[in-house]
Amino acid sequence: QPRPQAAAEVPAVPLTTEGYSVLHQMMRLRWPAWRAVSAADKKSILREASDALAQMEAHSPGQSGLFSLIGHKGDLMLIHFRNSFTDLNQ
Repeated sequence: QPRPQAAAEVPAVPLTTEGYSVLHQMMRLRWPAWRAVSAADKKSILREASDALAQMEAHSPGQSGLFSLIGHKGDLMLIHFRNSFTDLNQ
């Protein structure tokens, strides 16, 4: 008797409970360059990044989150949840 194929049962992309489209952005930091930046400039850069993320969330129904990564794929990961892939592309 032929065995059913699992691929037919698994969606092509992971589905969220709420139905959101999800974008994962992984980034690597240039640590030597970051360490060379003054404390005052680091504070300014982080404030600017925080404001930019807040604006991304304010103009769309959905949320974004910033996480540190452990491993070889990067140092930071942004995850964005939006109603559609079109919204993610904004």
